[in-house]
Amino acid sequence: MNICKNINIYYAPFKTCNLFCKYCYLPESFKRSRKKDDKEIIENIETLIKKIEQEGFRINSFTFHGSEPSLILPAYFGKIINIIKKHWEKNKIKNQKVCMQTNGLNTDIKYLKEIETLSSKENFNISISIDFPPQVHDYYRNNSFEKVYKNYKDALNNNFNISILTVVNKKTIEYLNDFYYYIHQELDKKKYYSNLKKIKIKFASGKESLDNSMMEEFAIFLDKYNLFHITQIFTPGYCFQNGNDCFWLEFDSDGYCYSCNKTFTENGNFANWYNESISDIIIKRKNLFKNYYESKECYKCPYQFICNSGCPVDRYKEGDMKGKSLECVLVKKTFEMQEKKGVSPFKFLKKYRFI
Repeated sequence: MNICKNINIYYAPFKTCNLFCKYCYLPESFKRSRKKDDKEIIENIETLIKKIEQEGFRINSFTFHGSEPSLILPAYFGKIINIIKKHWEKNKIKNQKVCMQTNGLNTDIKYLKEIETLSSKENFNISISIDFPPQVHDYYRNNSFEKVYKNYKDALNNNFNISILTVVNKKTIEYLNDFYYYIHQELDKKKYYSNLKKIKIKFASGKESLDNSMMEEFAIFLDKYNLFHITQIFTPGYCFQNGNDCFWLEFDSDGYCYSCNKTFTENGNFANWYNESISDIIIKRKNLFKNYYESKECYKCPYQFICNSGCPVDRYKEGDMKGKSLECVLVKKTFEMQEKKGVSPFKFLKKYRFI
């Protein structure tokens, strides 16, 4: 098996979280667990990077994920950024920033400026989870919109690299007009703020996922306002578009390895990076979903190449949709509407740089 020597990493510094979102996939035991000491986290990352280098691998992208990485004190996070940056410089890897996916509660301007005293703001990117409109965010995220949105605006106005990730769920459908107002407002800001790097939406899985009629309604909404480009499914480069051949790695500070953040659960680990080689871990990961069930209908679908039956973790597990992508109905409805307007799938995908 050919093994690429450049690897993309999610890193979970601990399981602890400071926010109990209603649609969170993490077990309660994780979020209530003791937070690891920040010095221990630094030592752990140094050990991981040393292991990666000794085995002839290089880190391409590095994203802090897991539960809530902003629980790392900013003074330590600044040091961590410099450790990772040193690896990139040593291995001649350019144009990378250390990323943090955060709920935004802790990343106020004081937190970010303290990081900046140790490492340039050009070395890191903060991606904040904000669910629009405020009513939806507050319903799912413990009435935190006001504080999180202020932290986001302060970061933006102080020229820190910032991104927004929005989860679309059942509640979103109740407020589509308000959702458009806020999304349009943020997209408009991208014209004036070069540090607003990305605005993307993903779909909730599990009990808060959209049913088929909601997916169709949301597809019509995206078409009405020409918003397909902000969806992950129509943005090239996301791992779930490769179906069972998806590839990402999440390492945690206890030595465990997961396919990605979606399997960061009590039973989701498949290897231990303390004890196993990086090559063995990669081989295990490549075979992890190899035989996951895909609907036979997918093989006949003319749009199958878009999603390849979608993320094997999020894929429908039962009923008529069993083995199909979470975004299946959205994709089909989208191309049905485009073809009625005389826009071929090829032309549509070329517009969004998918091909």
